[in-house]
Amino acid sequence: MASLLETFSSFHSMKSSLLEDDCSSPDRRGRALSAAEAEGIQAALEAVDKEGQQLQEQDGLSQMSFFLGVLNVPFLCLVLAWLPDYLWIAYCAETFFLIPAFYVNVRRIYNGALFLLDFCWVGSAFFAFYFLGLMFEVVPMGLREPLFLVFYASALGPLGWACIALHNGLIFHSAQKIASLFIHMSPTFVAWTIVYYPEKLADTWPGRFPNRDALQEIRLSEVYAYGFGAYFVWLVLHGAWLLTDGIHCPERGLNTVFADLYDKRNLAKMFEQRTGLRSLRSHAALYLMIHCFLCALCFVWSVLCFRFVVLHMVFGVVLFLSSAWAGAGYYEYVMARKYTKVVRKVLEDKRTKPDATPL
Repeated sequence: MASLLETFSSFHSMKSSLLEDDCSSPDRRGRALSAAEAEGIQAALEAVDKEGQQLQEQDGLSQMSFFLGVLNVPFLCLVLAWLPDYLWIAYCAETFFLIPAFYVNVRRIYNGALFLLDFCWVGSAFFAFYFLGLMFEVVPMGLREPLFLVFYASALGPLGWACIALHNGLIFHSAQKIASLFIHMSPTFVAWTIVYYPEKLADTWPGRFPNRDALQEIRLSEVYAYGFGAYFVWLVLHGAWLLTDGIHCPERGLNTVFADLYDKRNLAKMFEQRTGLRSLRSHAALYLMIHCFLCALCFVWSVLCFRFVVLHMVFGVVLFLSSAWAGAGYYEYVMARKYTKVVRKVLEDKRTKPDATPL
């Protein structure tokens, strides 16, 4: 990251030195730069500057943000390894910080405050309050096991699979991307500590979570029923809103998850070609049906992970490797390819303009 920041500084310095020289000054080969060459270089540098500013303004690129993002990874790993009975506390605390950070960023950049109505964000906020209630022992005893099963099924189901589907990456400098990765991936590891270290949690936090005997008595059908049941409540409420008011929110300048996917993936064309339906409301209904079908499959996976602990472990490793790979791809693109594409686009634009001077 330090090298990335230094790259931006060097571009600024290069631009300043070039602009200080007039077009008649000789270059290193003893030839004066032509006006067209100087204009092209200046345009390329300005385009690179603009991209750098977007990284800083939209992604929050700074030395401090990268520093904090990097430190968070070993912090959570150390808690998982040395204090597994406290990982749910760390998850609760960070969720209360990262969800507001995500909200501020998406509202400012995408007018996307309504993104938080999606299942993953609603569920994550609910689980943060659930853990907070457990911490202060205000959750009724009769609800503690059912709520744990809702958390487990969601963590190993829609939340975990969304981490892969959305290509969440270890991108350390962006609060928005860190928050998205955290709410999708970390519940899998929190759930792991609860089912793998029940004695430790019972000693440190008595009565908060099911003990080993209670875990063994839980039926697999209960894992699915509680998980999908909670999801279905969200689906009914969210669907009622989306099909009435939600589909019109973009007209008022308020973006939604459905509208964002609808535009980026050109769902209008796909839905019309495959079903013959044309109205936006019918397309939103199809989106909800597909969402429900995929989540129903994801909850089956959570049942398998509950039955076979090794699957839970493997899934956690896969999520981490997937996020590391996606993050590596992001930084490779930004540091090695993005600015080359920017400069090439500037040159192509100059060549294609009718009044442009050939470079």
